[in-house]
Amino acid sequence: MTSDNAGEAIPQIAFEKIVLPNGLELILHVDRKLPVVHVNHWFHVGSKNEKPGRTGFAHLFEHLMFEGSQHAPGGYFKYVEQAGGNLREGGVNGTTSYDRTNYFATVPSGNLEYLLWLESDRIATLPEALTPENFENQRDVVRNERRQMLENQPYGRLLSLINEHLYPTGHPYSWPVIGSHEDLEAATIEDVTQFFRTYYTPNNLSLTIAGDFDPDRARQWVEQYYGDLPIGPLLERRVRWIPDLVEEKIVETPDTVPQARAHLIYPAPSRFEEDEYSLDVVASILADGLSSRLKKQLVYDRRICTEVSVFNIAHEIAGMFVVVATLRPGGSLPDVEGLVTEELSRLAVHGPTRSEVERVQTLWEYRFISGFERIGGFGGKADRLNEANVFKGDPGYYRQEFECFRKMTAQTVQTATEQWLDTCSRLLLRFYPDTQKSVAPATLDRTQIPVLGRDTRFETPSVQMGRLDNGL
Repeated sequence: MTSDNAGEAIPQIAFEKIVLPNGLELILHVDRKLPVVHVNHWFHVGSKNEKPGRTGFAHLFEHLMFEGSQHAPGGYFKYVEQAGGNLREGGVNGTTSYDRTNYFATVPSGNLEYLLWLESDRIATLPEALTPENFENQRDVVRNERRQMLENQPYGRLLSLINEHLYPTGHPYSWPVIGSHEDLEAATIEDVTQFFRTYYTPNNLSLTIAGDFDPDRARQWVEQYYGDLPIGPLLERRVRWIPDLVEEKIVETPDTVPQARAHLIYPAPSRFEEDEYSLDVVASILADGLSSRLKKQLVYDRRICTEVSVFNIAHEIAGMFVVVATLRPGGSLPDVEGLVTEELSRLAVHGPTRSEVERVQTLWEYRFISGFERIGGFGGKADRLNEANVFKGDPGYYRQEFECFRKMTAQTVQTATEQWLDTCSRLLLRFYPDTQKSVAPATLDRTQIPVLGRDTRFETPSVQMGRLDNGL
């Protein structure tokens, strides 16, 4: 299948999609601006494919994938670095979300075959190469990551509280991507190996190659190195499940934080729904730029907040619209929540102005097209093609996404605001400084001034000279 030219105003990414007999979906995009090639794997598996009591497996396996394979032992990074992969600027990485796990690397074009061999060996032989030492080491790394990111970070518990209180019991998003300590501690090599054999299969993989390469040679190499990977089980996909909050839910959390912070969280559309783009516009109108509605009112005019942010986050089967307001000392969380609610109601009744919508459309188009200047990285061309292919079955679906956003009007934004945000069916998460937690009293006597020390003697290094046989 080859992409066509649909609309001159919509940016085009020329691609070819090939499906191997084992179900692997290969997408090829040639870009010869630089002599590099980007290889991007998307496995259609994330934390939502786990089960209660067995959480954190998807993210744990992302870590294990970098521990080396049967024919590339001792860690993945040293091999990809030998191939010219840049480990220090995001050129090589892997990430896990609710819905997918991806791995990507950029190397000089001449090393494409080597990289495809290296990547395919991970998929083909990782369970055989996995040792108890590697498994336990990475499990400890993940648990420490959880401590750093969730437990010992100001406001770090936010996402886990959203998982717990926004989604009903049993919802695939009702536990954090990183999992729980209990589930990670209980996990065995046999558990994660079974998870791998179920989801790390060619028929659950979208592989995009983008950059300066020969498409025919690339296809031959993919068939050579990936073609004998065995087909995995037929997977049942999770269906759209927007949480239904029948009333407002308030969760108050005393924590070790410097300032009180309000979070207003609304159930929202899933990825690629038309209302997703309308709520993207609302988020930008409210908090994108100094003159945005909430920033202007709460931060600059009333001066009751130090920062306001708004996010519309769409995942595969559900989304959430989040308003975050950090208060100045002495501010009232309910008062700020009331002002945010009033602004949302105003948008639902009167809608945005035409100029507000056009400003956001211009900004969104700039950001969207800017991503097309890169073959790799988040939002780059390979990432766009893979996301559209995994979730919509069409690598070129970005064109419909672009067209939908371009046709946005003040009326469509108003209608979406009324449907999704002009409601008390929401979650209010309130963080405030825990006054019960005391800081250890200072014991140092700062009136005792240390005596100034003597200068340290500096000695210049000795100079050594010699002469080579050639006279140098």
